[in-house]
Amino acid sequence: ELIEIDLNQTGNCRSTDQIAIFANLVLKDDKTMILRNIYGQNVEVKSNKNLDFLCQSIENEVKQLLEAGVNEKNIAILYSSSTSELASNVDSFFEKKYLHLQKDKRDSSGNIDSIRRFKGLEKKYVFLIIESSDFNENKKLVYVGATRATTQLQCMVLVNDDYNLNELKEEYTSQ
Repeated sequence: ELIEIDLNQTGNCRSTDQIAIFANLVLKDDKTMILRNIYGQNVEVKSNKNLDFLCQSIENEVKQLLEAGVNEKNIAILYSSSTSELASNVDSFFEKKYLHLQKDKRDSSGNIDSIRRFKGLEKKYVFLIIESSDFNENKKLVYVGATRATTQLQCMVLVNDDYNLNELKEEYTSQ
């Protein structure tokens, strides 16, 4: 007996619909979006001009996840570029804590890394640290980072320009 299988590969097959909606809004490409009926929590977007504040927020969230029994290997903190000042500050904030840096491409257990190095990998819980300018200058990179999460995504935005983040939040919540 034949079974019909949908092999349509247009769309994100790993993340929840809420993550897919958010990621496609970043690209401003919802025409080709196909939702897979994988329901999860809404994407949380936090913004601040102070990176230490965002890192402290992540640390608090990670502690809660770990206390709830989530395995550390299911959590990732991703940033846009490994050579940026943002990356250096995030790495030093989390240095010698429970999360660790991915040492090289063969080390898939790393929790803190750049989006580019993490491409193709996934974690259940992802904290994406990006600059507000990335929504204009690096949309595809933000999309890739967002879709590394399979269960829950928190997008932490370091405000460094006049990008209207409230417009994105309103558009997301109206979906």
